[in-house]
Amino acid sequence: MKKIISLITCLVLMMTVCITASAAGSSTLNGNGSVAVGSNIELTVNVKDCADASSIAVAITFDDGFELVSGSWLKEGSIKVFDTAKNKGSLGGLASPNVNGNLFKLVLKAKTVSADGEKVNVNVIAKNGSNEILNVNASKTVKITCTTHKYGNYTKKDANNHTRTCSECGNVETKAHTWDKGTVTKKATCKEQGNTHYTCTASGCDATKDVAIAKTKTHSYGAWTVTKEATCTEKGAQERVCSICSNKETKDIAALGHKFANAKVEKEATCTEAGKESGECTVCGQKTTNTIKAKGHSFGKAVVTKEATETETGLKTYTCSVCGEKKEEVIPVLNTESEVPTTSDTADTDATSSDANTDVDVDADADADADADSSNEGGFNGKILIIVILAVVLVGLAVVLIIKKRK
Repeated sequence: MKKIISLITCLVLMMTVCITASAAGSSTLNGNGSVAVGSNIELTVNVKDCADASSIAVAITFDDGFELVSGSWLKEGSIKVFDTAKNKGSLGGLASPNVNGNLFKLVLKAKTVSADGEKVNVNVIAKNGSNEILNVNASKTVKITCTTHKYGNYTKKDANNHTRTCSECGNVETKAHTWDKGTVTKKATCKEQGNTHYTCTASGCDATKDVAIAKTKTHSYGAWTVTKEATCTEKGAQERVCSICSNKETKDIAALGHKFANAKVEKEATCTEAGKESGECTVCGQKTTNTIKAKGHSFGKAVVTKEATETETGLKTYTCSVCGEKKEEVIPVLNTESEVPTTSDTADTDATSSDANTDVDVDADADADADADSSNEGGFNGKILIIVILAVVLVGLAVVLIIKKRK
C-alpha cells in the first residue's frame, strides 16, 4: 500500500511540474547576430506558451558596447510605458489577454568594436491580476564589427577556400583560392601520367594542389625488327618496340614472289594467242609455268583497194606485219550535192572548184543588177513626188493672190 501511495504521489508531482513548466512559457530575442560599429540594430522579443495575462513588463540589460536608442511595445493596451533611462517598460489594460508572439522591439546602437560580441538580455514578467504567470529571460550575443576592416594575411581553410581575420573586430572573410599558372613537376609519357603543381597566390595562404596530366599517345619507337622472314609465297612480319612503355607495333612484309631462272618457252605467243613458258624459282626451287601475253597485231599503213564513187563506198585495207592478218575499213561515198551558194555563203566558205566560182560570180552579178534597177526605180519615183508637191504649192499661191486682188 505504501508503495502504491508513493507511486501516486510521484505521478502527481510529475504532473504538477509539467503543468508548471508548460504554464511558465518561454521567450526569445530575435535579430541579426552582427552589426557594424556606429550602426543601429533591431531586436524583437517573442513570447511563446504564455497563459492569458492582464499585464506584462520588460527589463533590458546589455554590455557596454551598446547604448539603448528606443523600446516599443508590439501589443496593444491602455497603458504603454517604456523608460529609456531605466531600461524598463510595462504594458497594462491589454486589448487581448494573449501575449504570445512578437511582444516588444528594442533598438540598440553599437558604440565600440567587439570581436567576442556584446550580450543583450531582456527579462519578461507577465501577470494575471496579482498572480505572476511568466518570468523568463531572453538573451542574444551580437558581434560588433568594424566599418573598415583591418585584415591580416590569408590562411588556408580547406582545399577550396582561404580566410583572413580583422585584427580589430575579428570578422572573418572567406574567399576561394587563386591558383598560379602551375609548374610541371612530372612530364606525361605514353606509360605514366604527368603532374602539374599549383600554389595559391593569396598573400599568406600556403594552399597547393596537384593536377594529373593525361598520358601521351606518342610513343618512342626503335628500329623495325624482322620477326618472320617473307618467302616467295607467304608474307613476313616485322615489329618495333617503344623504349618507354614497351608497346609493340607490327606490320607485314609483302611476299617476295618467285624469281625464275632458265625460263623455257613452251609455246610462243602470237598476235592473238597467249604463249607459255616454264621455269624454276632460284629462291625456293619451285617449278611453275607462266603465261606469255598475246602480242597483238601490228597493222601498217592502209592501202585503198577500192576507190569510193558518187554512188558507191570504197574500201581500204590494213595488213598485220607479223601474221599477215587483214582488216578492212569502208570509205564513205563522195559528196555529190551541188548547192548554189548565196552571197553570204560565199563570204564564209571558200569555193573548191572553178565551176562553183563561176556560178557564184554570175549570181552575184545578177543580184547587183537587180539592186541597181531597184535603186534607179526608187529615185525616179521620188523625183515625180517632189514635182507634184511643188505644183500643188504653186497653184495654192496663185489662188491666194487672185482672191486678194478682187478685194
